[in-house]
Amino acid sequence: MFAIAAMSRNGVIGSGDRIPWRISDELKWFRSKTLGRVVIMGRRTFESLPKPLAGRINVVLTRNPERLLADARFQARFAGALGAPQGPPDVAPADLTQGVRTEVRVARDLEALERAGLLREAWLCGGAQVYQRYLGQCSELYLSVVDREVEGDVTFPRFEHLFELAGVVAEFPEFRVLRYVRNAIPSPAR
Repeated sequence: MFAIAAMSRNGVIGSGDRIPWRISDELKWFRSKTLGRVVIMGRRTFESLPKPLAGRINVVLTRNPERLLADARFQARFAGALGAPQGPPDVAPADLTQGVRTEVRVARDLEALERAGLLREAWLCGGAQVYQRYLGQCSELYLSVVDREVEGDVTFPRFEHLFELAGVVAEFPEFRVLRYVRNAIPSPAR
């Protein structure tokens, strides 16, 4: 599993239920990395989107999947996605070789996704609680650093102890993308 995020120089990733900038190139970068893949997000991130992310399997992590699936505010999102939303106790496997349509699935945790074989090419994409909980399980982090400081109430969690900077993979006028790789986990002493 990989992680992908965008933050300002001062670590902000959100303000209320929105991203505090609109940078077309950053949205295109995100799309190029995640299109045709599984994107994993928390319930609040899913609720903040106007619709499911097109051309991807959108997996929503929530402690109460039944409530989200029954919420009338989101029935149109589920109905508009191809394939019925999958809920607990397990997430149905997906055939990623056939090209991914827009789908929405709901799960309580990553273990259900692992059993369904959906983690290998998956992208963890927010929000803060999901990053905080699962970032340590990602092999790589692609972090867009927006070249501005912004006001906001949601920040990206500390990650430097988990990853090493592997380099800059892209530079744009308003942001640059840094690639981090997971630190090697030391073997226990014998």
